[in-house]
Amino acid sequence: MTLNAPIIIKKKKKGHGHGHHGGAWKVAYADFVTAMMAFFLLLWLLNVTTDEQRRGIADYFDPASASRTTSGSGGVLGGLTVGTPGHMSSPSAEFSLEHAVPGRAEPVEDSHTIASGEVDEPTDDPGENTPQDTAAAEPPDPEVDPGAAVEETAEAAAEYLSNFAQAPAGERAEAIEALREELGEQQFRQVMAQMEHEQFTEAAEEIRAAMRANSGLALDEFDSNLVIEEIPDGLRIQILDRDQAAMFQNGSAEMMGHTRELMRVVAEAIAPLSNEISISGHTDSQPFRDGSTYDNWDLSVDRANASRRTLVDFGIPPDRIANVVGLADTQPMFPENTADPRNRRISIVLLSNAVSLDTSPRL
Repeated sequence: MTLNAPIIIKKKKKGHGHGHHGGAWKVAYADFVTAMMAFFLLLWLLNVTTDEQRRGIADYFDPASASRTTSGSGGVLGGLTVGTPGHMSSPSAEFSLEHAVPGRAEPVEDSHTIASGEVDEPTDDPGENTPQDTAAAEPPDPEVDPGAAVEETAEAAAEYLSNFAQAPAGERAEAIEALREELGEQQFRQVMAQMEHEQFTEAAEEIRAAMRANSGLALDEFDSNLVIEEIPDGLRIQILDRDQAAMFQNGSAEMMGHTRELMRVVAEAIAPLSNEISISGHTDSQPFRDGSTYDNWDLSVDRANASRRTLVDFGIPPDRIANVVGLADTQPMFPENTADPRNRRISIVLLSNAVSLDTSPRL
């Protein structure tokens, strides 16, 4: 090699196939997938929620909205509670309805017949109210009636449960349980007692009004055949026999025409409610003729089951029927005279949702 030889520099390029395009497309694709997921989630929520629940969700994201009158999350009642404004502002404050409100009526000790138009609120309190923690909670507004808060929440609960009146039994039970979880056991019972008292009173008034409007059910003729009363287990509607107006053919489960019409009136009045129904048949103590294998037990069962079929025919969902029983003459309405024809009756009980399911109703 000479010193004068030219120096040659060779630059080699290594091939890498396709060039790198960057990752911007991944960001755009992720945004698209997220938007689609949010869109389908919105469609699903619109399909499974009610108008009341959607209003509650909207109010949750708009704290200044005038419709948010109380604290708490939306839930099935749209944020309504049975407390007064400022009542639960402290997390350590205990709920209580024990405020001295002038002129507020105290509950009576016993149930009252609705037929007279005066109905007292149910009195079986599920528990004792605890005193309010005055050191932690703000004092309630003396001008606010706690009973009004309970009534407002009861109206919201009634609207919520009315959506499940014709729903399958499982859905109704889930709706009631959701309400129980949101309110808590004590508040749930207070609200349900208020709500059902109003609903039962309205149903009784509807039945009486329908009888007055029905020429085949003259109120002065059949008024004594119908006894409606609110009991701790719910609303009891009893259809009685009388010497002048029997409800069934003698010794059989075949209904009279006016009995079937009365059943239609009852079914239309209780159809909008979500309560389960208990039906029981009762007889007097008059025995069947000698040698007959058919007795008062058979008769009471057959009449109760005939009443069940009739209610279902007039629109009551079959799964709302909790039980159908025949009690023969074991629970006379007039125990001093077990042969009284008025002991022959059908008892229809709308079971209160506030009553524990493991307790048997008073039939």
